[in-house]
Amino acid sequence: MERRLAQLPCGYIVTNEQYTIIDVNETFLQWTNYRLEELYGQHLEKLFSSSSKLIFHSYFYPNMAMYQFVDELFINIQNAVGQTMPCLVNAKQVNKEGKNFVDIVMMPMNKRIEYEREVRQAKLLLEEAYNEKTTAHEHLQRINKKIEEKQQQLIQLND
Repeated sequence: MERRLAQLPCGYIVTNEQYTIIDVNETFLQWTNYRLEELYGQHLEKLFSSSSKLIFHSYFYPNMAMYQFVDELFINIQNAVGQTMPCLVNAKQVNKEGKNFVDIVMMPMNKRIEYEREVRQAKLLLEEAYNEKTTAHEHLQRINKKIEEKQQQLIQLND
């Protein structure tokens, strides 16, 4: 693999038309703790859990067959020890020297998912704080109304 592609800041996999892995960049190997020898010659599905394979079969293969590309497929891949890693996958069929290959780019989504969780949590906390503020404001309005009523009663008693 060309040095520039080997060190892309994303996972890069090349397969043949049958989706047999023929090359993987260093970045992907580092993320997944695989060695090239473990992936070379293996079917792409080696990287997926059974639930991810279902998504792969229902979305990836049909799109590749019809359009020769896949944009933004969100899927979980498995690393060398079986842990899952959410990834965004783009793929495109290319013809090089009369042979068809599939270039696949993967971006890990761990950080984005964590940021989204944090944003959702912050939103929940803000909603709670807003509800508490609203409740406190309503309570203060009731107290203020009682004070006004008492003042009116005092004015009447004084008169």
